[in-house]
Amino acid sequence: MLGLTERILKFIRSRFPKDCNWLNGNCYYFCVILMARFPNELSIYYDAIAGHFIVGAPLYLETGIKVVYYDWTGIYEPRSMPILLEDIKKNDESWYRRLVRDCIL
Repeated sequence: MLGLTERILKFIRSRFPKDCNWLNGNCYYFCVILMARFPNELSIYYDAIAGHFIVGAPLYLETGIKVVYYDWTGIYEPRSMPILLEDIKKNDESWYRRLVRDCIL
């Protein structure tokens, strides 16, 4: 049985061979697609330095929990510490509204 990372990467490669601006304007919607396919395994994050929405999944290690991030390219290495979108919504309503207005709508 494939692990989560392998399943996510296989899904991306098999369903999205062409870039439909997944890295430039449609990154939030790519996250929504991944969330729909892996509903209880992923969360949406925002990399504020890159201005990029990504999904993340916890990876449980002996030394603790590490989050592995994904976007259309596969495994994503963030430029800054990604922030859960739900945390932005809960802790900074103004920023969240701007993200929705500028990136989602």
